[in-house]
Amino acid sequence: MELNEPPILGGDAPVGMEPIFLSQNKNVIVDTTKPADRAENALLVRVYECMGAGTAASFTAAKPIVRIEETDMLEEQPRPLDRDALRHVEFGAFEIKTFLLYLK
Repeated sequence: MELNEPPILGGDAPVGMEPIFLSQNKNVIVDTTKPADRAENALLVRVYECMGAGTAASFTAAKPIVRIEETDMLEEQPRPLDRDALRHVEFGAFEIKTFLLYLK
């Protein structure tokens, strides 16, 4: 999670790095952002709901997304999603979701 947050220098002045993937909801945390282990040219993003409340979340990416798949935590059983699917993602209490993002 710390790698996805912009670095802060002396207070609240950002250094210039932008997060790769950002949740628009305070109770949905982007925990992991890394190259995918099993998919070529994909970025794995793992997010979870942290307050025990079901919610609908939306996300933004720093780069255009070509393709999205939702997968299990082992990057198996990928399920293709519409590219606009990240504008409205339903979460149950403490639910974890894993996405594979294929970026331009």
